[in-house]
Amino acid sequence: MTDNDLIYGARSGIQKAIRRGDLDLCKTSFDLIWPEKEHRNWLKWRTPVLIGEEAFHFAGEAAQLIKEKSNDEEAWRKLLYRLTLIRKNKDAGGLEFLGRMEKIPGEENFSRQHLWELRQMRAAYAMGDDPGTAATALFKEFTEKNIITSYWLAGMEVLRNRVFAGGMLGDRWMLVASLILMASRPCSKKKITSEEKWGIKRWVTSAGKRKPRMMDLPWYVFDMHTQAGKIVLSAFAKHYQEQFKFASTRGVEVVWFHMESGLIPDDFQVPVDVDEETVGCVQSSWWPLATETALRLHLSKWASVDDFRTAGWPLMQEKLESLVQWALERRAER
Repeated sequence: MTDNDLIYGARSGIQKAIRRGDLDLCKTSFDLIWPEKEHRNWLKWRTPVLIGEEAFHFAGEAAQLIKEKSNDEEAWRKLLYRLTLIRKNKDAGGLEFLGRMEKIPGEENFSRQHLWELRQMRAAYAMGDDPGTAATALFKEFTEKNIITSYWLAGMEVLRNRVFAGGMLGDRWMLVASLILMASRPCSKKKITSEEKWGIKRWVTSAGKRKPRMMDLPWYVFDMHTQAGKIVLSAFAKHYQEQFKFASTRGVEVVWFHMESGLIPDDFQVPVDVDEETVGCVQSSWWPLATETALRLHLSKWASVDDFRTAGWPLMQEKLESLVQWALERRAER
């Protein structure tokens, strides 16, 4: 593995660690990233996106540190460890994806709360191509019309401000979605404290009372957003795309993401249906629906998504892991 692969594997790994609640991977990735000023600055810039995408309800906890623009290594480590431990809610990504659709199958049965969130997302897209325009308008509307605690307001400001700090357009729209969810699903500091206690108990149950330790970067951190992963995507498309019934390389990428890169352990999320009348800040409804929608779209040649999960994914996962190892070795030999 090259030094370049190692550091960019760590940049990918920090998000995988947060998603999977893996403190060992979080420590490993953090320790590789922090000593390098360029990558340390990237991590501080990236953190609000990690929060918006993986656990928008945690934004208030990060507000002070982000506002201070601190370089305190232990303060940032502690923040990311805490973010790793709590249950995840990827509904901002799900709402951002589904909000682009003119009509979602079964939409007429969505609860009032879900319909409100969906209409807000569609209205945001209707404001134009710049997510900053939508972020400004929605933030003003939400904060003027609702009674918001200073804790929740600080979190909303973190996510709104990050929309204007550049980066991938999809991430910036996802942050707009996270603002909508914060307006719809208020959460208290007491709730976050409770979530952290739950996360610590989960970690101790699996790892004991030991401190997080260094580990080898697992293969799945080298996904389609890394150089090695791009080689894998190309090789898989060339040799296996037809075998696994994919119509396009894009389909391979989407399925790879939803089945592996974006994986959240089952006990680490609280899924509810979109017809649920009341949904809270920790519960996930848009993300499970977005995953099923994306998989159905790109696995249309399979009998069902469940058929792929049972018969196709284990073999595809094995091929991807093997190709990642091959790509890393190939790059190291150059």
